[in-house]
Amino acid sequence: MTQTDMTPLQRLAKVLQLGTPSNYRNHTYINGESLYFPTGRVYGGQVIAQSLMAASRTVAPSRLPNSIHGYFISAGDIRQDLLFDVENLRDGRSFSARRVNVTQAQGSILTQSPASRNMTRKHRIRRPMPENIPDPDSLTSAKQLMEPYAEQSPFAKYYAEKSPFDIRHVTRTIMLGADKKSASEDSGKQMVWMKADGKVDVPQVMHRAMLAMGCTRSCWSRFCAVLA
Repeated sequence: MTQTDMTPLQRLAKVLQLGTPSNYRNHTYINGESLYFPTGRVYGGQVIAQSLMAASRTVAPSRLPNSIHGYFISAGDIRQDLLFDVENLRDGRSFSARRVNVTQAQGSILTQSPASRNMTRKHRIRRPMPENIPDPDSLTSAKQLMEPYAEQSPFAKYYAEKSPFDIRHVTRTIMLGADKKSASEDSGKQMVWMKADGKVDVPQVMHRAMLAMGCTRSCWSRFCAVLA
């Protein structure tokens, strides 16, 4: 299958596979490429997800990532490959810790500390579901919202044609401009329904990487997530 025949979700899965690892002392080095993004800069969610995949190459398959803590240092260039330097910090009886430094020619663009737990042991974190949220099938997808503007804006074209996620905003999407009512009652939060736009046969670790990507916003300078 050529890249032009791939769906956006299939293209994402390919980018998350990364290259062939090489090892030196306590470090593992892996190359990765970037997805298109209209700014010409590497999308923050992509590099978070790739870092998670790079770290997963250095742990047992049963140790799935359950948390991430990372800092964006500088913008990346989608025309350059990424180098993922995974440092093995610790392998305990049921827990592994890694540090990932992501670089391009100009230097570091992200440092991240993913942690993986042996998922044969029960480890659950649950947060209460917000009340009175409309069903996702009753909401218009971001793809449909952006389609009328696709020829006028590269951002609209990206979300209409190249996004690997089906995103449905509960409140008015900021992509269509400021909502004065929402601004006056701003809680600092935005509620959306989100799922992969299609189906792809990938391992559980890649599902978690995709979740991390979907939950990230490229404008953040600091990112924390719990995946389990």
